[in-house]
Amino acid sequence: MSSAATGRGAQDGWRLRAMFTAARSADWGEFLADCGKFERELGRAPANPAPKDGEDR
Repeated sequence: MSSAATGRGAQDGWRLRAMFTAARSADWGEFLADCGKFERELGRAPANPAPKDGEDR
């Protein structure tokens, strides 16, 4: 996705860029934390869980 925005003053563009970058950085940090949780859960899961009744391997 792409966006073009202009502000009222010369500093508005830089401010918008900084706000956007800060928000995306927070999202990325949350994503990486969730990845770590998922990897830890995978480490606790059995490698080949037994199939449930009626399931094929």
